Amino acid sequence: MARLGCTIGLLALLLSPAAAETLSGTCDDRDYLAVGRIAAEDVTGAVAALRGEPWAEPDRILLMGHSTGGFAVMAAAANNPAGVVGVLNFEGAHGAIGPGRICSPDRLVADAGIFGRTARTAALWLYSENDRLAPPALGRRMYDAYVASGAPAQWQDLPPFGVEGHAMVPMGPADNWWPAVESFLSRLRLPTSLVVELPPRVAIPVPTPLNSACTGYFDAYVKAWTDVKAYAWNREGHCSSVTSTQRTIDDAKSEAVRQCVAAWKECALYAVGQALAPG
Repeated sequence: MARLGCTIGLLALLLSPAAAETLSGTCDDRDYLAVGRIAAEDVTGAVAALRGEPWAEPDRILLMGHSTGGFAVMAAAANNPAGVVGVLNFEGAHGAIGPGRICSPDRLVADAGIFGRTARTAALWLYSENDRLAPPALGRRMYDAYVASGAPAQWQDLPPFGVEGHAMVPMGPADNWWPAVESFLSRLRLPTSLVVELPPRVAIPVPTPLNSACTGYFDAYVKAWTDVKAYAWNREGHCSSVTSTQRTIDDAKSEAVRQCVAAWKECALYAVGQALAPG
C-alpha cells in the first residue's frame, strides 16, 4: 500500500477557547503569548504522535489551522517541529468578542512578532476580504510583524464570502483558496491531487425555502468531502452548516443545531454526513 504523500493536521480543534480565554487576562490586557505557547505544545505533541504512524510521511508534514487554530499553528511554527515543512494559516487570530471587535489587537500583533523571531518554516497566510472576526487589516499587521522578525511567510488576500468571510474555509467553496494553496504546496513538493479515487457524492435534495446565504452554504455542504458534517435548518429558510471543525458526527450535529438555534431559535437537523437526517 502506498504511503500518503503528506500529513495534514487540522489543528484548530486542539486549542480550547474556554481555557485560552481564562489564561489570557482581561480584554484590555490579553496575554496572547502565553495562550499561543500552550497551543503550540498541543500542536507539537500531535505532530510527534503523527510522525509515528505507519501511514504518515514523518518528514513531510503540513500544519493547517483556521481562526484560533491558525494562531495555534503560527505559534507552533516558532518551535520548528521536526518533520514540518509548511504551515497554512487560514484567517488566524484570537480574542474576537464580536464583528470587528478584537481584544488587545496591539498585543496580538506584538506577540506574532515574537513568534516570528524563531519560526523558520515556510508559511502561507490567507485572509478573506470581508472577515470581521479576523479582520484582514489586523491579519496583515500580524503578518508584517511576523516576517519583520525573520520568519519566512507569504500573504494571500481571499475574496469576500457571504455575509461573514470568516466562514469561508469551513463553509465556502475550496475554489476560493485552493489556487494559492496549490501553488504553495507545489513549491514545497507536496502532493496537490487525489491519491485515491473518492466515491461519488450522494445527491441530497435542497431544503425549501432557503435564503440566499443558506443556498450557498448548502451547496458547499454537499460538496464537502467528509462524513463529519451536519446541516441544520428551519422553515423560514435560515440555517447553520458544520463541515470541517468537529471530530465526530455527533459533535457536528450538536454544533450545527447549537449555532442555528442561537441565531434563529427554532431549528432542526436537515442533513448529517452524506444523507438526510433521520426523521
